[in-house]
Amino acid sequence: MAQDYTHEQRVMISNMIMSLLRRWGIPQDRQVEVLGLPADTRARGLNKYHNDTPLPDDPEVMARVKYLAHIADALRTSYPHNPEAGFHWMTRPHRRFDGCTPAQVIAERGRTGIIEVLADLDCAYAWEISSPCETKAARA
Repeated sequence: MAQDYTHEQRVMISNMIMSLLRRWGIPQDRQVEVLGLPADTRARGLNKYHNDTPLPDDPEVMARVKYLAHIADALRTSYPHNPEAGFHWMTRPHRRFDGCTPAQVIAERGRTGIIEVLADLDCAYAWEISSPCETKAARA
């Protein structure tokens, strides 16, 4: 993914993702897991991704960035007249998540939680990941 973007674009994407995680209330110490960064990454080391350093060009990190951006886009299209409503949705308990907030699901379950929240927001994505293998093979 990163090879398709300039350094400046990667920095901008990193800033956006880090801002989303902060606005969603995901604690810094959990952001390391959410982003798929190495386990020895210190929470205070994340500050550089708010400035002029792009997130690592690692396939796992980039996949999670793509999912998180997809969540942000799904929230934007779900609440086109009130961007704050998307942030509200991420921080309110939902019965679909057993009373947890979507942000908690992401923070506690990492990649699995990201996918759960994305599937809840985007029914087309949910359909794609739940369709039979034969259907997926036919589309390829």
